Amino acid sequence: LPVRVAVGGGAVRRAEATDLADLSLTIPWNDALAVLDGRTTPALAYMQGKLKGSGDMALLLGLLRGAATDRFRSWRAAATAAA
Repeated sequence: LPVRVAVGGGAVRRAEATDLADLSLTIPWNDALAVLDGRTTPALAYMQGKLKGSGDMALLLGLLRGAATDRFRSWRAAATAAA
């Protein structure tokens, strides 16, 4: 079951059907869980063809760079602990 999110103005919210996406990401559920719990990284998932993007590839590259930061790792740890 896909979940659509919209990011803007520093907030993430559930996307509406009328929202236009600059970047769409697709990743199988089990691979998304592996990214969230730290068994893999978004960059590795992308290189293995598990994470796919369409749209603005500059945004995808920015996302992959951001996911290699301590801030992302801290967020991931907090999100995993809360689950």
